[in-house]
Amino acid sequence: MYKISFIPILVFGLTLTNCDGRKTQRDALKESIQKFKDSITPIEIVEYIPKTYSEVKTDTILSNGFVIKIKNYTDMENSVSHQYQTDSFTMRTDIYRDWVSEVTVEKDGELIFSETIDDLFLIKNDKVFASLKTTAIKSGTILKSDFINNNEHVYLFTNIIFPDNQDGLAYMLKINKSGKYFIKRIVS
Repeated sequence: MYKISFIPILVFGLTLTNCDGRKTQRDALKESIQKFKDSITPIEIVEYIPKTYSEVKTDTILSNGFVIKIKNYTDMENSVSHQYQTDSFTMRTDIYRDWVSEVTVEKDGELIFSETIDDLFLIKNDKVFASLKTTAIKSGTILKSDFINNNEHVYLFTNIIFPDNQDGLAYMLKINKSGKYFIKRIVS
């Protein structure tokens, strides 16, 4: 009888000694994870697009007497930033560098057009662009091949990109054989 009454007292005693208020492994893990999250500082990644100076030269001689020289290069001073969060710890900033285009057009050996197509050129020719400049970058100027067989005009195109929403605009630059130009905004 003495052995039977000792077993319940032993079980009761062991139960009391095991309930000493320590945390369970699950609670300890949760607390450890929370401490880790609180100790991490946010990570900020900054990327320049393009990373370095770039330059592309294009010389085109057309059968209709026009000679077009275009030099597109990265403007290392002007850029537009686009910031976004990829996850709870990482903030990305993409810095898109602007492009400048130096364009010369000759007709039958005579220089008829020489302009730098940059923000100032676009603002001068399209007042709406002035309000868009803070969020837009120019991506360069190209000769549009669909209009090459025209003896009276040369057509150039330049694109504007808005990194925040990936929208854009295009401008058509029409240069006649005497060097007068007309610029038209095309919504894309």
